[in-house]
Parts: sequence; C-alpha cells; structure tokens
Amino acid sequence: MLASPIGDRHTFIFILTTFLLTYGTEELGATRDLMLLGSLCGSAAQIAGILLFSHLSDRLGRTRVMLGGGIFLAVYAFPMFWLLNTANPALIVLAMTFGYAGSAAVFGPMAAFCAELFTTNVRYTGVSLGYQGGSVLGGGLSPLLATSLLTLSGGASWPIAAYLVVGALITVTCLIITGDPTRWAREPEPAPA
Repeated sequence: MLASPIGDRHTFIFILTTFLLTYGTEELGATRDLMLLGSLCGSAAQIAGILLFSHLSDRLGRTRVMLGGGIFLAVYAFPMFWLLNTANPALIVLAMTFGYAGSAAVFGPMAAFCAELFTTNVRYTGVSLGYQGGSVLGGGLSPLLATSLLTLSGGASWPIAAYLVVGALITVTCLIITGDPTRWAREPEPAPA
C-alpha cells in the first residue's frame, strides 16, 4: 500500500520533470528554454506548495490533504495536456506550474504520513523500502511508459493523461484504504513480566 501513493505521486512528477521537457521540444515545437522556465516556475510553486500542504496536513490530517492532492492530480491530467497542446508559451508555463504545485499536496505530507505508518522499531526500513520501491516502479518507469504511449498513439497525448489519471486514482484508493496512518503503527504490547 505504501509504495502506491508514493509511486503514483512520482509518476506525475517524473512526467513533469523529464518527459515533458522532451514532449514540449519535440512534439510541441517549444524551445528548451521555455520548457526549463516551466520547470523552474513549477519548482518554485512546488516549494511553496510543500510548505503550505505540510502545514495543512498538521491541521487537517495527512490523509485528507493527500486525498485532495490525489483527486486534483486525477482531475488535472487532461487539462494539463490541453493547456500544453496549445503550444502557447504562457499556457505551457502555467500548465507545468499547476502540475508541480498540485503534486505538492501529495508530496508535502508524505514524509510524516509514511513515518506514521510504522512503529519505531521498523520505521526506517518500512519507509525506505516503500519509498524506494515506489520511486523506481511508479516514477522511474513513467517516462518510458509515457514515451511508449505517445509512440503507440501516433503522437496523441490523451493516453499519457489517462495513464496519469489511473496513477492518481490508485493513490486515492490506497489512501482511502489506509486511512489514518497512525492506526497501523501501534507500538507492540510490552512483554508480561
């Protein structure tokens, strides 16, 4: 379960940080500088978003904030590509900025969420295995899958947007099933004396 919200969040961000740079220059005819500007603006928005959503998760609960982020990513995948496909420089930067900022709602609370899933005696191992597994499987393979989908569809972006929606819905489903992360991290009962 842990690897799914992590991996699917990485799917979205790896598409933004790696795949879109090539997609923008090769498919949309955008300049490399424009795509890097979109990444720079998006990164700045993500920094602010991580701080905001982390703070909100302290107030409202980790799962609630991450669910909102997962739902946003599912709803935003198609509009993001619609904005990108205009090839309008301002809309490209805007689309990327919103994508980075929206992913912060999942990424910001994630460290605390993951740590709260495990008891202290297995916390480091549990979080590390889930995080690294999710990063490799959910994130690392996503640019390759997106490129394959683009090729198989003859250059259409909708399969990539659909792939992002599926990933976001997996995240939402896993968060609903997991619920409050602290319920899983009960400390073991002390041994009877």
